[in-house]
Amino acid sequence: MYGMFRSTYVQTYLTQWLTRSLSAELNTTIKIEGVDLDFFKSLVLEGVYIEDLHQDTLLYLSKLKISLSSFDGEHKHLALDEVEISKGLLSIRKFENEEEHNFKFIIDSLFNKNADNPVWQIECRSIEVKDIRFRYRNENDSSIVQGINYQDLSIKEINTVIQDFSMVDDTIIGDIRVFRCIEDRGFILENFSGHVKTSPKELQINNLWISTPESNVYTDLRFNYSEYNSYLHFNDSVYMYYNFSPSILSLSDLAIFTNFFRGLKEDVKLNGVIKGPVSRLKGKNIELQYGLRS
Repeated sequence: MYGMFRSTYVQTYLTQWLTRSLSAELNTTIKIEGVDLDFFKSLVLEGVYIEDLHQDTLLYLSKLKISLSSFDGEHKHLALDEVEISKGLLSIRKFENEEEHNFKFIIDSLFNKNADNPVWQIECRSIEVKDIRFRYRNENDSSIVQGINYQDLSIKEINTVIQDFSMVDDTIIGDIRVFRCIEDRGFILENFSGHVKTSPKELQINNLWISTPESNVYTDLRFNYSEYNSYLHFNDSVYMYYNFSPSILSLSDLAIFTNFFRGLKEDVKLNGVIKGPVSRLKGKNIELQYGLRS
């Protein structure tokens, strides 16, 4: 039986069957260069390509390895042991004169809630991502900004390890042990870690540690917003709550996100609570040390 599943004929058949099935399920073009099935213990997909509805690249993965723990198709429950993702591109776009992003059709397909089509519940013990590039472009926005432009993002060398991941209904939970990336305009994130819980209305991260070449920040964080699209207008549309432990924050890092600090390079030592949107921040029981004054 093991030899049959490892045969070239069976692997080719599985590749073709999986490609047809996923393409039909999502109503788009999906290509898979190769499938390696290890007797239902693990599945390796090579050269995974998914198009959006404009026939442009939505996702490409050089390699995707999935180790299965349990599967219940009747109740739509999937438990995975490990997921490994290596080298690829995720390209999110909002095309000109369109209101929805190019991945919306996949979300609608996977999370279409009705009695006959319940939402999948997914769990995974460990997720490891190596060398992924992320692009975001809103073609309805032509503004030119200094620093990070949330309407035109390009992030490279994304590497992360997430443990105890779960996705139930519209809520995602996981422990981010490591997250590193480089934004093309120069911002370097050396590490981002914490316990995450996110939903369409709120993001919570406890025991958050953010490290850059210039900053070390320790905090509990909560973001409130009306919808995920609020992140595209972050400065005014996302209400933030930070409860900082003693941290060092470089103003040169802040300057990448807001022009208010542009040209400043000093470090700020802080401790306490900061809340509000970026455009209207307020503090409570704040201890600040800037330069020689506090």
